[in-house]
Amino acid sequence: MKKPDGFKRYIPTLEDIYQIYKKYIEPMDVLEITRKRDVVENRLMFAMLCLKYTKESYANIGQFIKKDHSTIVHYTKQFDVIITSSPGVFENYLDAEKDIVNSYPYALDIFLNNPQKPDVKKAHILYLRKVHAFNVKLNFYKKLVYQQGKTIKKLNIELKNEKQLH
Repeated sequence: MKKPDGFKRYIPTLEDIYQIYKKYIEPMDVLEITRKRDVVENRLMFAMLCLKYTKESYANIGQFIKKDHSTIVHYTKQFDVIITSSPGVFENYLDAEKDIVNSYPYALDIFLNNPQKPDVKKAHILYLRKVHAFNVKLNFYKKLVYQQGKTIKKLNIELKNEKQLH
């Protein structure tokens, strides 16, 4: 896989992910010290992106957003609840995740798990599948998350059924 222009590093840092996520939530700021619901929900999504695409610990992510590591643990448990109750926040998450994967394809799991000898061809296929999956998920959740009474489990079952039809 050829590195696209503008690549600084193979794996994004917390600051890189912050800059990407910030584009989708302006004028709000996840580093703001407040307990307002929309800020807390976006802070949770930012922390989940950091856990997924960096090798940073819970403590380092917590320190970056001026929270304790136990808050990050709590965020991981609340993720499913937030994406069903706040579809706009989840859209921001998916858009930012797609942007991260486009900017840092080397941050995919295959490289994080085996950075010494990655299978580039396999990673490229994984990258293309992941980008397609973001588009499918985003369109699916835009339609269905707004309906009342949907749980993540029901949405995932419906998403699998929709994928099988295509």
